[in-house]
Order: sequence, then structure tokens, then C-alpha cells
Amino acid sequence: MTVGLEMQAANPPRLHSFAYNPGIRTEPSCGVSFDLTAFISWDKVRSLMDVYTSTVHPVFGLLDMERLYHRCEEHWHGKAQGLGLEALISGVIALGSLFSGFLDEDKEMRIVLHAKEVLEDASVSRAPSIDKIAGWILRTIYVRATSRPHSAWLCSCTTMHLVEATGLHQPLDAVILTTGASGRKALEDIIETRDRIAQFFGLVRAFPLDNNADLAARRDELAMGLENVVKVSVEHDFLILVRADLAFCIYRRIRLLDSAPPQEQLDRVIEVGRSALPSARRLVAQNHPWWNVVGTVFQFICVLVAIDTTESLERIPEAMESLEMIAQRLNTHLGNEALYAARHLINASLEKKRKGVSILERVPGISAPTDSDRLGRQWLPSDSLLDSFQQTPSIDMDFLLAANAAYAGFHAQSSPGVIGREKAGAHQLSNAAGSARSAKTSSVNSALAGSRGTDRFLLETGTISARSVQIAQHA
Repeated sequence: MTVGLEMQAANPPRLHSFAYNPGIRTEPSCGVSFDLTAFISWDKVRSLMDVYTSTVHPVFGLLDMERLYHRCEEHWHGKAQGLGLEALISGVIALGSLFSGFLDEDKEMRIVLHAKEVLEDASVSRAPSIDKIAGWILRTIYVRATSRPHSAWLCSCTTMHLVEATGLHQPLDAVILTTGASGRKALEDIIETRDRIAQFFGLVRAFPLDNNADLAARRDELAMGLENVVKVSVEHDFLILVRADLAFCIYRRIRLLDSAPPQEQLDRVIEVGRSALPSARRLVAQNHPWWNVVGTVFQFICVLVAIDTTESLERIPEAMESLEMIAQRLNTHLGNEALYAARHLINASLEKKRKGVSILERVPGISAPTDSDRLGRQWLPSDSLLDSFQQTPSIDMDFLLAANAAYAGFHAQSSPGVIGREKAGAHQLSNAAGSARSAKTSSVNSALAGSRGTDRFLLETGTISARSVQIAQHA
């Protein structure tokens, strides 16, 4: 086709896999025989479309719901719109049922299977179309919310391959259309929906690319990526959970490069995780089982245990309460499994800390304090000057203030040698004592000579040192 365009051919060859293989076998015909319109009524489809519009469409706004509604109405009333539309509407029905419980599980799974049969049929999948690609996107969302990682990964890979193969990731003016005016209109509709997912795109764009071999530069990129993710403003509860997921992912990569990340980064991770807890609880209360209502809360608990600081451990009770509420509300194997695993991790962390405390308690002279006062006394040196004063005589505050000012002046001086400084300080203390002595001689004598309580006051308030008191007493 490219050669034909370069040759300026009037009718260039269509976009097709020319000479892809020898062609010695006949390609299989369409094997889809399920009648969707007979399996579910139009009234139920319309109700499920309304559920989809109010729950999934605000986040993944890739469909023109008004146009889809009219096409489906014609399809259910005898004007067939093709298997591509059936694959698409089957995804809408399945997600609407998932977020409402409108259909029983067996009926929902049969419609999901129909979409899979259409999308994977050898005949149908030969020619990708907008309907089929949208069907693959919805199937990926459904599988991500209900199945296992490998299955979801395969669906997403297929979806991205089809998007790239059909050029939907390219600007509209760069796409060469070969499907006529209707194809252009459909493509324009898809392109216009990009504005509806701007918040989601902002989160993805903020995530740093893993393509820098320089560890220092990579560390800086991750730090900047964390800043960008935290700053993205999102409103939908699902996107708040996605933001937390991205922050946790960046934190794990930072931790691989730096075993002790800066506290500033840890605080951001903890805060973005904490803000996701109410969102997860709201989504579960609304019966909106997005795939990360359990996973984000569980991952937050894992991150808190890994950070292992007072600030992170303080958040564990709230996170565990949220996970317990979610697991109880869902009452599923995966929810209960996550709750059990989180409890196991916390118990393991607690046991590790208990072992550490047990080892420290075996150190001679170390014992667990009974109260804060006892803990404070254990650190005081055993010195006669520090005896507790239970019968404190009256304290001459004039003398204490004068002594305090004199000792401050003593510290401000620059004298060579410790002995010289102490003598200078003692001289100043003696002069201050003399001036105070002329006013209240008996109180000064009690404070200097016989009052351990005064010495205790001076030492505990940091006014003077024990050595200076002794020098002042003998000056």
C-alpha cells in the first residue's frame, strides 16, 4: 500500500496482508452461533447500559453511548449490526451486571463467553474494526476485575497490539483510512473521547519511564515521578486508588535503589495511601467492585510494614479496619485471603520486634520502665549533688538570677584552658554572691553552704554545672 501511494497510483492496494504465507490451507469460517438477541431482552440490555454509563463510562469514556444505544436498539429490532457490535455490547452488558448484580452469574458468564468467542474467532478477527477494538478494551477491563494476572495481561497485550495495528494511537491527520466515510466518523468519535479520560492519562504520564541505567539519575527520576503522581488532581474514587497504586510502585523502585529513602518521600507515600482508604470503602459500599478496592488497601498495608517507622505503623490500624470491612462486605475467597495475608505480615513484624526487645532486655542493668518518671531517674548519675530535695528551704531568687547572669557571662568569655575558665566563672559567681549577700546573708549561706535543694534546682534547670557550684562554694 505504501509503495502504491508513493507511485501516486489512482487506486492504491487496500490495507491487507499480501503474501503473508503460501495459502495452502483454507481459512476457517465463522464458528459463532450464539444468538445474543434471543438470550437477553432489549429492556434488560437498556437497563444494563444505564448502569455502565453511570459507573464505568465516567472513568473509561471510550464509547459514544448515545450512538451505541441507537445501534443496539436497531440490532435488537431486526436490523443486524454485525458480530463486532455484539462483542462490544456484550462487554457493556457484562460490566453493567458486574457493577449492579442485575443478572445472575451464570447468565453474565454466558454473555462474557460470547464476547470472547466473537473476538477470538478466526474469521471475525481477520479484519480489525473500531467495534472489535472497543470490545477488546471492555473485555480487558472485565478480566482485570474478575480473573487472574496472566489472563488480564494477555487481554491487554492483544488490545494494545490491535490499537497499534489500526493506528488509533496516531493523530487523526496521520491515519490513512480505507474504510470509507463511516470509518472516518467512527474514528473521529473514538478520538474525541480522549478528553474524557484526561485524569487517567495524567496519572499514566506522570509515571517515570524505566530507561535510565545511571542509578543516581534514575533515583532522581523516581523522586520526581513520585512528586508528579502525588500532585495529579483526581476526583473519581477509582482514580484515587490508581494514584495510590502508582505511588506504591514508585516507592518499591526507590527502595530497590535506596534502602533508606528520605523521610519526605515516605511521608508522601503514606499520605497518598491514607487518602485512598475512604475511596476504597465507598466503592465497596456502593457495590462497585473495581479491581483495586482490595489490592490498593492490601498493598498500602505491605508498604506501611516495609517502611517500619512510627509514622507508618500508626496508620496500620486504620488500614486494617478498612481491609476487614472490605473483606467482610465482599465475602470472597480473594478478599479473605488478602486479609489473612495482611494479618500474617503484621504478626511477623510484631514477632520480630518482640525478639529484638527480648535481646535488649538481657543487657545487664536494663529493664523495662514502669512509668515515665522512673525512666527519667534511671538516666540521672548517682551523685550527692543530685539527691532529691524533700525539705527544701526557702530559695533566694535574687541570688539565683544573679548567679545565672554571671554564669552566662562566664560562658561568653574566651579563656585558655578549662581550669582558667572555671576560675573566672567562680570569681564572677563569688562577686555575684557578694552583692546578694549584703541584702540577705542568711538565705545566701543556706543556698551555697547547706542547701542541697538549691543545688538540685540549679542543676535540673541547666543554670550552672556541678563543678562551678563547688568552685563557688570554696571561693
